[in-house]
Amino acid sequence: MNRFVARRPSPAMLVALVALFVALGSGAYAAISVPRNSVGTPQLKHGAVTGVALHDNAVTSSKVKDGALLTADFRAGQLPAGAPGPQGPKGDSGAQGAQGPVGPATGAAGGDLIGSFPNPAIAAGKVTTADFASGATAPNAAELGGFPASSFLTGGDGIAGGDLAGTYGAPTIKNGAVGTAKFGTIPAANVDSSDPSSVSLPTNTPTALPWNIVELDTDGIFSATHPTRLTAPVAGTYLVTGVADVAVTSGGASAQGFVELKATVNGGVNYFALETFVFPANGDFGHTVTGIVHLGAGDYVEEIVSQGATTATMAAFSSLSASWVGP
Repeated sequence: MNRFVARRPSPAMLVALVALFVALGSGAYAAISVPRNSVGTPQLKHGAVTGVALHDNAVTSSKVKDGALLTADFRAGQLPAGAPGPQGPKGDSGAQGAQGPVGPATGAAGGDLIGSFPNPAIAAGKVTTADFASGATAPNAAELGGFPASSFLTGGDGIAGGDLAGTYGAPTIKNGAVGTAKFGTIPAANVDSSDPSSVSLPTNTPTALPWNIVELDTDGIFSATHPTRLTAPVAGTYLVTGVADVAVTSGGASAQGFVELKATVNGGVNYFALETFVFPANGDFGHTVTGIVHLGAGDYVEEIVSQGATTATMAAFSSLSASWVGP
């Protein structure tokens, strides 16, 4: 069994240990015993001193060199704002922005429209063939035979409407379209006499009965200048009726006579209605005759009486009328 034997250190070992302790002790002393003002800027590594290493309020204005700090050295909001500077020159216009959506239209409509926006309507008569594209067809063209849309417009060669039938430009009046409201003045007259007994009827002598009372005259058919006439103001077909009331005072038994309607047309004479009679005795006898005649403007009609009694006059119920009934 081996035994550990304690030995004394040699002199060389002792010298080495002393030297080691001195070296270590000198370094520690240097680290904690730096003389005042012995460390300057040259002894500091760049960036070695940070804010954490400085005591609060350690750096005051007296320790900062004038002009050494810049705006970038301060946090936002630490520096007070300066007074506003003068307005600069106007800059160039920017690029045009995108067009916004169309706003709602309001107000009264105009042009080819009536009513008001946003719901106007097309005014009557504003749509013409020029408003359609060439060859355009109506939406229901199949049902309408495929005619161009222009064929269904008023104007040009389109289909006529309203009171007209057919197509333009030779439309016709639609059946049943012309009523009394469509007419202006319809010529008509009825005249008689205020003193018929004063009108003598010579024996067997055709005599035109004169008139002086106007019961009706819509268009100047009667004129006192020609008291036996009713004159047509416009051309057309006229219905004419004459009533002859003859008062026989003598020679009436079996006496014959007639009442007729006479038209003077373009200077020529036309007898267009006739009634003959025989007096059974003396007294008043009425006779009526009616006819239709075509007159031009200015032509006229008269009532003619002829009787075979000895003495006779016109009586109270005699009259003459004429009315325009058609072209």
